[in-house]
Amino acid sequence: IILWNSASIYDSQGKVMISTIAQGQNITERKRAEEMLKYNSNRMVKLSESLSSMGPDYDLNINQLIALCGELLSARCALYNRLENDILYSVGQWQTPPCFKSKDVAAGHICYDMISDNKKEIVLINNLSKTSYVDTDPFIKSFALQTYLGKVVMSEGKPNGTLCLFYQSDYQPNDEDKRILGIIASAIGNEDTRKQLTLALLKSERILNKTEMISKIGGWEYDVSTKFITWTNEAYRIYGVKKDFDPNQPGHPTDFFVEADQKVMEQAFLNAVNRGEPYDLDLRCKTKNGSQKWVRMIGSPVFDDGKITKLVGNIVDITERRTNEEALLASEAKLKEINKTKDKFFSI
Repeated sequence: IILWNSASIYDSQGKVMISTIAQGQNITERKRAEEMLKYNSNRMVKLSESLSSMGPDYDLNINQLIALCGELLSARCALYNRLENDILYSVGQWQTPPCFKSKDVAAGHICYDMISDNKKEIVLINNLSKTSYVDTDPFIKSFALQTYLGKVVMSEGKPNGTLCLFYQSDYQPNDEDKRILGIIASAIGNEDTRKQLTLALLKSERILNKTEMISKIGGWEYDVSTKFITWTNEAYRIYGVKKDFDPNQPGHPTDFFVEADQKVMEQAFLNAVNRGEPYDLDLRCKTKNGSQKWVRMIGSPVFDDGKITKLVGNIVDITERRTNEEALLASEAKLKEINKTKDKFFSI
């Protein structure tokens, strides 16, 4: 591309043009630089828009990020491979062939070596058909792949996967390509970490719910500043209400107790909130279906810089224990009566 500049020369009176001077300048490199700058700017805008538009679905976010990476870096296909117990799982894919194997033994794959070595830098491998991976990774030979570009993905602080791009021709990434790959790999790591923590939390909640059901122990928490109370699943079951019941309704949860025990519960609760006094009470509870049960109510204050900020505690269904205790007392009373009668008989 040539940029021409010209100027006309006139006579002394400025009326007759005598000659023209022209100068040409090769601006090809400048134009290429300008176009590349615009191209990279547009790519960063797309990346920024994608990151800001991510929703709560971590799996959807991961796949959107993989697709964006493949598009921005003009790849043939893109994958997020995650290593679990020596198995590689392609948990995110973009433009993979229909017969692609999304689960495979990890050994022999480029991604496995990257994760095992905890590669910090971006890995570029050209001429894949001439590497040993062509014999150990069937994906390379099956789809005539020539270039691998990948970045280790950190999840929960550990190298658990790789974001990798494949090309069917030679590809040489520039610095901006590598920058984009690094940003997206980091974003995928954040989403994967969120996913693993969510799954772990759900598993813990399932274990807790099962444990609560078996032990008949529910939990609760009261925020002093917001006056908001939260129950665990077993607490709802003990009170005999569904999960859509709001324990923050006026009068609750003391309304669940028989009248004689309501004032005891209310006073213990106020003493815990105002004085920091813990409590441990056996009370009679009325369920929504009209039945009555015995519960053990435990409450303890939580202090922050000397100030009571929360109450935490448990509600335990002790109906069976109390029933057994009452039956035992009745048996003992009956036995005493029998013994008294027997003593009278033998004293005659």
